[in-house]
Amino acid sequence: YTFFSNARVDGMIRREEVIGHKVMENYENRDDFLVYRSVAVDHNPQSTNPRQKIFTIEMCGIKDLVIRKITEKFARNKKISAEDDVRKRTHFLTDGTIRLDFHYGPQYIRHSTRTIDKADKLDQA
Repeated sequence: YTFFSNARVDGMIRREEVIGHKVMENYENRDDFLVYRSVAVDHNPQSTNPRQKIFTIEMCGIKDLVIRKITEKFARNKKISAEDDVRKRTHFLTDGTIRLDFHYGPQYIRHSTRTIDKADKLDQA
């Protein structure tokens, strides 16, 4: 599907579904700088963390698809430094981890990353 971003409050300009596998959405002109979001699903849940909660959705009449991964990409926010500005956030739901990739700083050939293990956070609580 293709949309006029001015006609939508969320700024979505495109949505594509690969039935039973993935949903991809593109955005523009958002206050939070989100430009892309995808949700990848699986038919068979294979969590590597037994304490990790499993999330399911229905897609095109297929029930109980397990959400495996959610990826969000963001445009550059010039108000904060590139090293602190998240470029890509990936939630690996079956593993219970989140990976943050930051924008490239000026004159840098690589970017910073950070991985957060939600199981470690649960153990500390």
